[in-house]
Amino acid sequence: MERIDFEAAGLTRQQAEIMQAVLGVKASGEECRPSAIQAEYERFTGKSIQKPNFFTQLKHLTTTSMLVKEGGGYSVNVPALSRAFESEKKRLEREVAHFEAQQKGLKGLAASGRRPELPLIQYSSLDDYFTRIADQMGEAEVACFNSIYPWTAFSYPIARASGAFGYFTRLREFCEEGRASLKYITSFNSAYLVDLALSASKGDKKLALQECLRTLENMRSHLELYPKLEVRYAQRTLGLHFGVLKPRGSEPYNLSLFIFGKPGEVRGGVASKPGSIRNGVVINEEEMAQNVYKLFNEEFAASLDMRSPKAKKVYAQLEDQFRAALGAAR
Repeated sequence: MERIDFEAAGLTRQQAEIMQAVLGVKASGEECRPSAIQAEYERFTGKSIQKPNFFTQLKHLTTTSMLVKEGGGYSVNVPALSRAFESEKKRLEREVAHFEAQQKGLKGLAASGRRPELPLIQYSSLDDYFTRIADQMGEAEVACFNSIYPWTAFSYPIARASGAFGYFTRLREFCEEGRASLKYITSFNSAYLVDLALSASKGDKKLALQECLRTLENMRSHLELYPKLEVRYAQRTLGLHFGVLKPRGSEPYNLSLFIFGKPGEVRGGVASKPGSIRNGVVINEEEMAQNVYKLFNEEFAASLDMRSPKAKKVYAQLEDQFRAALGAAR
């Protein structure tokens, strides 16, 4: 039996299901009486419908000419339904024309140079900032981050200590879904990671070292598991996190920035001492976002791929730094 999208003709879900039930009864060759329609409705929807409600809907469909009564039975009024589809089509065409006119108006506004004031959104905590990025990642086909450490590699305790566990979870999902590319440029700020590990382990250096070493193992395994995850090492980067998301089918339109203070000044999303730097902003400006996206890709191409054989030296240096900071001999 052919399925018809009766909702596209302006009917409610339940009305559309009753119409489909009428077609089902007709296809079986049974006389299309109310009892047969109700039984077919419950059979293919898997839900019951109260008789008063059923007969109210049946009467409405007959009154609006979607159904016609033939003796004791019912059938779909094809000409009336066709007119309803045509009417709905014209309504949608009017809406499309309206939206296209609005788009042209926006382009004209941009071309005239009459831009609105540049919107800067200030965030008071690290968690608020990263929550916004996580919310926007669903529409991205490429996510580019300059970060003091690749958050995808965090262990769960370190991710919780970071103050933005939801963002960390979204990054992991982003990798596992594999529908989009995730690119990192990082200088691997070991001091920052050590501080988070000590916070997570409540000062236990042995446990903190285990968590730091786990991030290295996570990075190796994730780069093997997720072909769309790329991590590049740059010897010097600024102590800030910035992200540019490229949505599917369009160019980047905003730039996210978070400036970290010295190691230990940002913990759990709240500065551990007054006056520490913790400024987060989102800059909604297409030209700026696209320029940063271009610069990011140029720097990305020039940085060391952590999948390459040369990356072994970086892994060894990081391990030495963790051991030195946490007082553990090799």
